[in-house]
Amino acid sequence: SEMMNFSMVYLSPAMTLMIPIIMISFIPFNYYPMFDNKYTILLFFILSSLAVYFILMIGWSANSKYCHLGSIRSVAQMISYEVSFFLIILFIVIMSNSYMLTQISESQNILLFFWGNMILYFIWLINCLAESNRSPFDFAE
Repeated sequence: SEMMNFSMVYLSPAMTLMIPIIMISFIPFNYYPMFDNKYTILLFFILSSLAVYFILMIGWSANSKYCHLGSIRSVAQMISYEVSFFLIILFIVIMSNSYMLTQISESQNILLFFWGNMILYFIWLINCLAESNRSPFDFAE
């Protein structure tokens, strides 16, 4: 429509893409990340939560009440799945006694978290399927 804010509509997906690109710098490849901080997990939580605002901005900038309602519905769904993701990661943080991704990966040399956390893995797998709206979780519109 003529009332649509084109710069915001085209800029919001680019800003949404910047979040995972920034989060790649936190991942330790061979125990050496590009960005290492004492609170890497907390920064990971903050950046992954920012995507919600950009999805909301896309719906708002289209200047249509249906786009805005759809974005609010999508944001509510994203927030509800983020809670279980954060609880899974929080349990791994508790097991490793660290907020740094490098120390979490180093602590898995001693104790493999995969074998002790099969239930968490299945919860994470179901959560990934639900958030991506795959076949058992695709809601009827």
